[in-house]
Amino acid sequence: MTGVVVGYMQRVWRSWLADDPFVLSAQAQANYRHLYWDSFGFGMLSGSTISFVAIYAVRVGASALQVSFLSSGPAVMSLVWSLPAGRWLGERQLGPATFQSGLWARLGYLALAVMPWLVSRALMPWMLLLLLLFVAVPNTFWAVGFNALFADTVAPEHRGFVVGRRSVVLGVSQVLVSLVCGAVLSRLAFPLGYQVVFALGAFGGGLSIYHLGCVRALDAVPVRVGSAQQLTIGGEVRSGAAVGVAVALRLLTRARKTPLIRLALLRGSFGPFIGAYFLFYTVQFITVPLIPIYAVQTLQLPDSVVSIGSALFFVGMGVSAAFLFRLSSRWGHRLVLVGSGLLYLCYPLLNAVARGPLMFYAAALVGGGVWGILNAALLNRLMERVPEDDRPAHMALHHFALHLGILCGSTMAPLLAGALGVRQALFAGAALRVVAGIVFLIFG
Repeated sequence: MTGVVVGYMQRVWRSWLADDPFVLSAQAQANYRHLYWDSFGFGMLSGSTISFVAIYAVRVGASALQVSFLSSGPAVMSLVWSLPAGRWLGERQLGPATFQSGLWARLGYLALAVMPWLVSRALMPWMLLLLLLFVAVPNTFWAVGFNALFADTVAPEHRGFVVGRRSVVLGVSQVLVSLVCGAVLSRLAFPLGYQVVFALGAFGGGLSIYHLGCVRALDAVPVRVGSAQQLTIGGEVRSGAAVGVAVALRLLTRARKTPLIRLALLRGSFGPFIGAYFLFYTVQFITVPLIPIYAVQTLQLPDSVVSIGSALFFVGMGVSAAFLFRLSSRWGHRLVLVGSGLLYLCYPLLNAVARGPLMFYAAALVGGGVWGILNAALLNRLMERVPEDDRPAHMALHHFALHLGILCGSTMAPLLAGALGVRQALFAGAALRVVAGIVFLIFG
């Protein structure tokens, strides 16, 4: 296991340090370096706070319903604030406005580190939810602003390379920080260990937003609407984290003055297609709140084991992503989506059959490997079906389906667990993922 992690780290580290394969101006080169450091800082936040806040919630007594709210609550806030965020950012200078939004969100993450000193254990689950609802609002503004800022500072012909390198840097950061968090939690008493973890995440978030604030617009602003290869899926948050669920697809387009939500688009073939995506997101998030509960309450795994599982998930994502281009070239985006969608049953299934750390590790590694391909396949197939001359309206419908699916799935999770038990609910979630994969085969 150590060899797998070390080998992965060596590969991605060499990739990060490699020279850019094209000639850049001094400003563009500086911008790209800042974007890489932004990704590294966000990886610190993802590998610490975002990965462990649901585990912390379970350890302070959160119920399945409360853990599900940690997913569904931010999704609702994102639905409510996405369009106002676009209008607000459109009236302001993009760089400073994005920086300010991100700064407020990072301050919210910093508050997690001091909450155990201020809030009783009985009230902690609900206070966590309230804090994360607050963080979700500036996070939405930050995500929308970043999409446009990225498009304004990265030339279309460079986007694929920059996105790939950001993913590499993200993987390095996530794996390293996950392992560090496990060491911290195994050595410090509760809740001090979690306070250190959350402080580390806040530092990473601060590092991210600092470097994002250093990005400067180019003299000639690149176009924002591009091909599928120029866009990136937001795999910066581990699938399975119960907090801060980011907008899954980063839309590199300017807002138009025509209404973005046009339900008439659902009357054609795009309706069943986006319905298949909605079903997948719903089924996916049925098991998301249950896995932390199962790991802590049923398997009674220590934090050191949970951290290794988190690191293995990120390793699996990074390794499998290297095979995406080869698979897509041979089988096409649709079949890759269907196949990875069906295989994604492995994550809840292997967790459900786990009786100790080894199977938990296997679930994390295999689940991360499948998600590394599925995460990008969702975007690639979506971009095949979305017309380039009307991308904002179609992507807005996807955005709505994504967050509505998160809300519905997270709401169903405690109901299913209450009726069947957590382990049986994970089995049911695995079976439902097969159904979602079949629906992708028919309508995807």
